[in-house]
Amino acid sequence: MRTRTLLCAIVIGVFAFSGTNSGTPQQKGDPAKKAAQVDDLAKLGKARRDAAEKAYKAWASELNTPFGVIHYQLSVGWLNADLDLAKKKEDRIVAYRSHVRRMKDWEEDTKVRVRPGNLMFPVIAAFQREADFWLAKEQATIK
Repeated sequence: MRTRTLLCAIVIGVFAFSGTNSGTPQQKGDPAKKAAQVDDLAKLGKARRDAAEKAYKAWASELNTPFGVIHYQLSVGWLNADLDLAKKKEDRIVAYRSHVRRMKDWEEDTKVRVRPGNLMFPVIAAFQREADFWLAKEQATIK
């Protein structure tokens, strides 16, 4: 019972506090300064994406317990970094598809590690439906 309560609290926390892209405010001023800022931002964005990918892969390769909803948080961090770097709709769709794939891989890994009917499976299923929804929403958006 204690584990179930803890797991529910973690899941609620992830849904409540998972970050979304805050975006960047429009800036006014010198065009050369703007270009330098855009270049710096692009470099930081790529570094952020690379770090998110590395963290996710490190966590996934060392995962000793299926109750690591940090798996989800790291995947969303990687997704958000990819979305921030995406310049075209196709790039955004690829980012969402990659997140969907990571959620499916997480389920497969969990199937190997725990018995069927474990409480973690509905949690993973909820995260998968969320990923599927985000992908479908992006694909339906006309830009």
